Amino acid sequence: MQRVYSHENMMILSSAKNLLELNGIDCFVKNEYHAAVILQSPAAGCPVEFSLCRIPLSSFDWVQIKHHFLRREPVKITIETLVTAKLETVWDAWNNPDDIKQWNAASDDWHTTHSTVDLREGGSFLSRMEAKDGSFGFDFEGTYTRIVPHQLIEYCMSDDREVSTSFTGTADGVLIRSVFDAESENSPEMQREGWQAILDNFARHVQSVYVK
Repeated sequence: MQRVYSHENMMILSSAKNLLELNGIDCFVKNEYHAAVILQSPAAGCPVEFSLCRIPLSSFDWVQIKHHFLRREPVKITIETLVTAKLETVWDAWNNPDDIKQWNAASDDWHTTHSTVDLREGGSFLSRMEAKDGSFGFDFEGTYTRIVPHQLIEYCMSDDREVSTSFTGTADGVLIRSVFDAESENSPEMQREGWQAILDNFARHVQSVYVK
């Protein structure tokens, strides 16, 4: 067991906890007070306990801990679905801005209001995703790094995370598999659920609009 003591508030400690868990390290946060004991950056693979204390980590120690984990290979998350449609139909619906505005949402209270696609290596894409009540919105955007027509799309998001999506024709339809780098703000399971919901929404859209 490695212990890291800090006076930071619980929100910051929870963010650190998420960061460690993304790197496969079990940890938990305790709200207790101890004498001034500060350990070095925890070793990879060891459980970590964060505790509140009266004497904080120095800024150097805090940066070293974050650097130790951020420099590691990003966690990869995989999602997939099977679409019962022709490969050409699936490919076109995936890359057509008019279609994207209809399927690109994880839940009914969100939608995509604007979409642009420049489908070529070095080209960019942007989808404006907003809550339907207008309370929040963001641009999901990036740059295409590799395109193999009807087979593969790879891109780098604006935060430098990478995504690879393959399209494989089978006897039952088209298998779509996406592998993406996890971010550190939300748990891997939450990210997987959100991206999977959008992918499932895409399958429903194609099958309801294009499959007779």
